[in-house]
Amino acid sequence: MQYFIDHITTYSNVNNKGRELQAFIEPFAQHLIPSELSLDGLKAEIRDEIERLNKAYPKTKPLILSVYRGTDYMRWEARVEDNCDKVVFILSLKKILGTFRYIHYLKQLNKKTNEQQ
Repeated sequence: MQYFIDHITTYSNVNNKGRELQAFIEPFAQHLIPSELSLDGLKAEIRDEIERLNKAYPKTKPLILSVYRGTDYMRWEARVEDNCDKVVFILSLKKILGTFRYIHYLKQLNKKTNEQQ
C-alpha cells in the first residue's frame, strides 16, 4: 500500500526539544511513501529521533509517538507522555487510492471513439 504525507501540523507552544523534533519532521511534508516497509522505516526513524531527544533533554518530560489508523488515512501524533494537550506535531497520511496515467486515458478515449464509428 502507498501513502502520501498530506500535511504536517506543528505547534508553537513547545520547548527546544519540541522545536528540534519539528525541524526533523518538517522536511517530510508532501512526500510519497511507496510501501509498508518504507512506512515502517519512517515510523522507526521518528521514534529513534524521539528517543535521542528524550536522552538529550533528560530534565524534560518524555515525548511519545501515537499512531491512529483509519480505513484510508493515518495520523501520527508526537506529544508529551501522559498529556494529550501538549502536542508537538501531527503528521497526516492518506492512502493512495489510484494513479492517473495520461496514456491510459488516451487509449480509453480512442477505444470509445472507435466503438462509436
